[in-house]
Amino acid sequence: RIIGFAARLIEYNSFAPKWKILGKKSGVIFPPYRLSKEAIQNQSSIILVEGIGCVMALAQAGIWNTMCLFGLNISSKQLSFLISLGIKRVIIATNNEESGVGNQAALSLKNKIGAFFAEENIIIHLPYDKDFMEMSKEKLSEWDKSLSKPCI
Repeated sequence: RIIGFAARLIEYNSFAPKWKILGKKSGVIFPPYRLSKEAIQNQSSIILVEGIGCVMALAQAGIWNTMCLFGLNISSKQLSFLISLGIKRVIIATNNEESGVGNQAALSLKNKIGAFFAEENIIIHLPYDKDFMEMSKEKLSEWDKSLSKPCI
């Protein structure tokens, strides 16, 4: 039974949507927790990213403690899931476009999540490039290592 489907155009033009998502994305936790559970628990942290492509790019670099927001906001189901994890650190890594939209979204997310996590444990750490899909594995590893030490 398919409850949702997501795909991406390989040849993008301004007349076609880059991503097509069928189904209600606000109720989806991606990647499924069973795939990221160990990494999230071991690091007691999660990285919030905008899209599926960023989750996949990070996974290819061995970074599994991620959650896709499917955009710039967090749904109530995603927020409930985040709170239920009992983690100590939330890393907000929205896209880093020149327009600053991702930066503004990161601040908005930090304010929203701040009601449930200590402010010092919510870190905004944007990708070095526009998004994680544009970064090499080496750059992704460097980005990951540059995070501060886990909260105790």
